[in-house]
Amino acid sequence: MFRRVLTRWSLAQNYYCAVSEPSSRYRLVAEASTAGLLFLLSPLAGYFLGKWIGEAIGLGRIPAYLGAALGLFSAFVNLFRLVGRTTR
Repeated sequence: MFRRVLTRWSLAQNYYCAVSEPSSRYRLVAEASTAGLLFLLSPLAGYFLGKWIGEAIGLGRIPAYLGAALGLFSAFVNLFRLVGRTTR
């Protein structure tokens, strides 16, 4: 009986260790799939934040366009970082 309990415990322990550490290929695919979201969400967030600031200060849409450009720039920076991590 003790052997059966020990065997179940060791199998469960190995299962949890295997699940908690995904392979590097799956991690790479998960990181690469975020690139599309970054190119969509970063400029949108920058635009709407800049639009809100522009309306609050009274500068019109100039801060909105600057925010969108800053968001696009940050998306490219993150893309270059991703490419650097994947080519190692």
